[in-house]
Amino acid sequence: MHTFLKNRLSLIAILGFVFLGCSAVEAGQPITPVAVSGQQAVGTDVAYDYFQASVVSPGLNEAGQVQFLAHLKGIGVNMSNDTAVFAGGLGTLQLVARQGDPAAGFPGRTYAGGFSVCGLNVSGEVLFNSGLDDGNQAFFVGLPGTLQVLAAIGDVIPGAPGPIDNLSIASINDAGRALFGALFSGDWYFSLVVGEPGSLSIAAEPGMQAPGRPPGITFTLIDLQTASLQEQDRILFQALDTGENVNLGIYTGLAGDLALLAHSGDQAAGTDPGVAYDIESLAAQALSASGTVAFGTFLTGIGVNNTNWNGLWVGTPGAVSLVARGGMQAPGVEQGVAYAGVDPHQGFGLYFGPVVNSSGQLAFTQYLTTTPAQQAMWAGPPASLRLVARQGQTAPGLAPG
Repeated sequence: MHTFLKNRLSLIAILGFVFLGCSAVEAGQPITPVAVSGQQAVGTDVAYDYFQASVVSPGLNEAGQVQFLAHLKGIGVNMSNDTAVFAGGLGTLQLVARQGDPAAGFPGRTYAGGFSVCGLNVSGEVLFNSGLDDGNQAFFVGLPGTLQVLAAIGDVIPGAPGPIDNLSIASINDAGRALFGALFSGDWYFSLVVGEPGSLSIAAEPGMQAPGRPPGITFTLIDLQTASLQEQDRILFQALDTGENVNLGIYTGLAGDLALLAHSGDQAAGTDPGVAYDIESLAAQALSASGTVAFGTFLTGIGVNNTNWNGLWVGTPGAVSLVARGGMQAPGVEQGVAYAGVDPHQGFGLYFGPVVNSSGQLAFTQYLTTTPAQQAMWAGPPASLRLVARQGQTAPGLAPG
């Protein structure tokens, strides 16, 4: 790798861990790095080289612990042992797995690298994927030093059409249970599997009756990029089905008790008759620990144009409410200023990208219909959102300007 790029990645990692090293950061608090390029890597006799950044690496849990994937350097380091996974807090950081080391649950086998770090829960349990030196691939889960195999290629899961041929995206909840994609022998598309080591079940799969759709309409493609897992094994995902024309829906619930939340072509909650959801792949969505879902997507139908074709909804199956929509007056700003429908810089439609907590409170950002365009952030209960920050405002704790 080019020296400049390696150094830049190292700097990014250091800056990231300066923030991630504290579960709550306030003005004036000392901030301590968790890991720095050139320092000795915990559990090894070599040093950190640079840190790999992805959606979940580095990651942070509510206890202030971090997880990350690092490349190593030093005497004896080569392409067979130069990557490793680490997890823990300040002063408690541990080596989880290193390329070339014995693989948990596979006697005589070693980690071959290609690590993919998938999640870290509040107890410090890590979920990651790794190749093995015999060509196999597996998900591993648990605390450092007590890892278990969650699933591996060749495993058989009850009800599956054949053994696992491939593994994909995964997440872990605070109970230590995981959700991941598995491609079974004989299938063209991935299924969603939920559970823990020794107790796995299929949550959704191609050919399964799509909940809330007419009999005989089944899932075809489950979008693993949209899948998420919360407590009590509540899941959320998007899937295509065998219906004609408009056939993308958002589903949530428990394995064996899934329900349709919203579907392309269906009347959109909180809108005039004839206005329907126009769900596109990777519509922004979030699932809370209590099962509340917030999602942003587009609309189509009577009176819909590029000023009002985007919306944000919150709720549970059968009880979904509209929270915000392009063209709607935005809370906490001057009268006549609305949520925007089009990105003022790129010209494409704007999603509302929410997060939601177990109390059903939301937070999201969006552009305003101001000139020049400004971004703002809102938070709170859906019925009483408050403006948190607005582009151009003085940031708290800083001098005006």
